[in-house]
Amino acid sequence: MREIKFRVKIKGDAGIYKVWQIDWLNQKVYAYRACGYEWVPFNKIQSLMQWTGLRDCKRTEEYPEGQDIYESDIVKGNITSYGENDIGIIKFGSHEVDNSGCEYSAISCVGWFIKLVDCASYYSYNGHFNTNRFEVIGNIYQNKELLTCETEVN
Repeated sequence: MREIKFRVKIKGDAGIYKVWQIDWLNQKVYAYRACGYEWVPFNKIQSLMQWTGLRDCKRTEEYPEGQDIYESDIVKGNITSYGENDIGIIKFGSHEVDNSGCEYSAISCVGWFIKLVDCASYYSYNGHFNTNRFEVIGNIYQNKELLTCETEVN
C-alpha cells in the first residue's frame, strides 16, 4: 500500500503547506505553516493537492530519491519523446488517450496525467510513467510564469 500525502494552498496566502491530517467530518485540515501546525477550515482552502506516489529525476542533497510529484506541479523534460523541453501540469481526473497516432478512437481514462502547456495534448499515467525523464520545476500557484513556453511539439 502506498503512502498517501497531501499539501494545501490556502486562499490569500502565497505558501503551500504540508498537510498532517484531514478531518473530513469537521471539514478542516491540520497544516504546517511557518508558525507551526494549525487547523485550516475547508472554506479557506484554495486547493488540496495529493501526492501522485511518484518522484522526479532530480537527485540532490535535499531530494536524494527525487522530489515528490504532487497534483498541480509543473514538470519539464522529455515527457512526449519529442524533445527535452516539454512543460506540463500534473493533473488527476478524466481525460482521453490515443496512443495509436489517431489510427483508433481515443479512450476515456481516469487517473494521473500531464497536460502539456503548449498544446491540447495529454500524457497519461498508465503504470509506465517514466519519471526519469522529467523534473518538477514549480507549481501552478507559485510559478505562473512557467505556464507559457516557446516549446513546440510536432
